[in-house]
Parts: sequence; structure tokens; C-alpha cells
Amino acid sequence: DQNTLIDLVKYNDISNPLMESLSQSLNNAGGYSYSGNLVFRHKFMKKGRTFSLGTQFFSQEQNIDNTSLSNTATIIENLSINQINESNVIGKTFSANLMYTEPINKYLIFMASYNTSFNPNNTEKLVYDNGVDPAILLDSISNKYESDFIAQRGGISLLVQKDKKLNASV
Repeated sequence: DQNTLIDLVKYNDISNPLMESLSQSLNNAGGYSYSGNLVFRHKFMKKGRTFSLGTQFFSQEQNIDNTSLSNTATIIENLSINQINESNVIGKTFSANLMYTEPINKYLIFMASYNTSFNPNNTEKLVYDNGVDPAILLDSISNKYESDFIAQRGGISLLVQKDKKLNASV
């Protein structure tokens, strides 16, 4: 919960105010997030040969309610804004990793990897003019969208391990 109050006066000179403004904003926000992962690893009989599969999950949800009251007076006009904003954000991430290693000789190990992730997100921000009864949805400054993002990566590496002095990859 948050409450903000701003009282502002701008002057052209000390006796002549150009603008007077009084604003108040009340916010109430809440949400949660959680995540988890699961990893399977297998070591084969041949030294250095391994396989692993990992999965991860992350989710968050956030809800924000905001009421804004603003009264501004200038030398030209008076402007009064009374708005309610409702925002809801839901974001998720699902990902998986595969990795395989194969020894080439005593000092070289070949590694192949693959990663994919999927991120579906929903965002909604509704803005209402609360200066009238009943409140009116302001479509021009409200928005709602969904996005799905998919990423895929693959790679191969050559690992060099010689004693404890040399450990490198290309």
C-alpha cells in the first residue's frame, strides 16, 4: 500500500503563480512468484561420458490498483483528473536443457548442448475516468496484450583439461 500527496506551485515571479497543482495517488499492489527445477544426470561407464536433462519453471502474478486525483489550475484553464487504474500481469517461463559429453582422449572432451525456453505473458491495464458516475473505461490509454516468446539455443564445445593448470573450452 502506498499513498502519495503532492502540492505544487510554479511561479513566473514571486507574486504571480503560473500553475497550482494538488495530486494524490493511492496504490494497492500484491502478487506472488514461484519457481522450481528438476535435473536428471546420468554418468556412463566410460569416464567423461555424461548426459543431463534439466527443466525449469517460473511464474509470477501481480495485481495493482491505483486511484489518482489531480487538480491543476493555470492562468489559462483548470484541469481535473480522477482516474482508477487496474493492472494485472501474469508471466511464466518454461525451459529445458539437454547436455551430452563424450571424451575424445585423455585431455579433450566434446560437449553438445541444447536449450529451449517458452515465455507466455499476459498484461492488462485498464484506466477509468472516475470523475463521472458510473466510471467510464478510457480505451485510448488502456491496453491489453498477450505475448509468447520462444528461444532456442544449441552449441558444441571442445573442453581441454590437463592437470590442474589448464582448463579451457572453445
